[in-house]
Amino acid sequence: MSNTNYLAPSIAGYGFHTHDKHNTLSVVYVCEDDKNLITDSAFESGNGNWKQDSLFASGIASWVEDKNAKSGNHTLKLEANNPKEQKVWATSYFEVEPNTTYYFTAVVKGEQWSDTNKCDMTLGLVNPETEKFIITNNRPWTCESQYGFSFDGNWHFIRGGFNSGSLNKIGIGFCGSSFLAFVDKLYLFKESDKVNYTFFDGRDAIGGKLVSLVPEKTVCDEEDNMFQNHNFEKSDYSFWESGISFGMTVTLGQHDEEHGLSLHYLENTYGTGTPKQTYYMKWVNVERNTNYTFSAEYCTKKAGAGWFGVMAGNKYLPKPITKHHFDTYNDDWCRVGVTFNTGSYDRIAFVVCDCGGEGYIDNLYFFKA
Repeated sequence: MSNTNYLAPSIAGYGFHTHDKHNTLSVVYVCEDDKNLITDSAFESGNGNWKQDSLFASGIASWVEDKNAKSGNHTLKLEANNPKEQKVWATSYFEVEPNTTYYFTAVVKGEQWSDTNKCDMTLGLVNPETEKFIITNNRPWTCESQYGFSFDGNWHFIRGGFNSGSLNKIGIGFCGSSFLAFVDKLYLFKESDKVNYTFFDGRDAIGGKLVSLVPEKTVCDEEDNMFQNHNFEKSDYSFWESGISFGMTVTLGQHDEEHGLSLHYLENTYGTGTPKQTYYMKWVNVERNTNYTFSAEYCTKKAGAGWFGVMAGNKYLPKPITKHHFDTYNDDWCRVGVTFNTGSYDRIAFVVCDCGGEGYIDNLYFFKA
């Protein structure tokens, strides 16, 4: 670059909430409206400084009235369906001061996977010199892939920090080839103007404590099993189909005649060449401070980092209680289980995570220990 005074922007650090003197959940910073460098940041009037030709030129962004908006009546809609997997961009640029640390936060909702929505959009910070994402050596980012999020039909916070280097403007951009997502708030502000976002009670709930990795009892009578149609022999599969990402991360399939239909996990690499790390989650209501046992049979058809297990029900940052990986090829069925205490939680999820490999899961049990 001919400008010898040029200093590239860089990703800056972020913070953590603490609980009992231990780092627990990542903090989310926002700012007061008068400190936000983005005007009309909730997209209500349609006349903010986000409304730029660079945002709308590609045709993937639109300002829409949406009854499902997180707040107000309007959102920014982002939609692309490019069968050739060529990535497209939508970016807004905002003035910043050089050599200054800033934070940004976005409230985003991605719709679930479908034949026309492969969920490959990422968003993040754009260097106006390259018109691509800022990249950093300590994260697995590329110039076309930065902050990802769950395409599960729920609103999520995406947040990060950066130093502006020698630049006097920075972009917030969206990039992908096949997606449907909505943005309902954007924040861009100096580090000195940061304010902790206050979550609802329960964000730091404690629970999901392991009791035993070798339960005394791994099966139960059908009437005591909280998983309906636990062996998939009945024709009504609605219990499992109502789980988030059913049909994407898992489907129903037959591995052998003895087991009949089972949950079939198969990695999804569409548009990226790598597993998309989407989750299948079937939530079940439970009693607090109670011991439960989960068990299932599974076999691995293709070794990979994918896994299944149970997840604690924190609504903002759910965490796995236990994982069973499809990491070693084994065409024989085996049973695994765990007993745990729910602690503060009143729900748990049976979960399958798409991180690679292939397998079948059958004869699932979940009951009071």
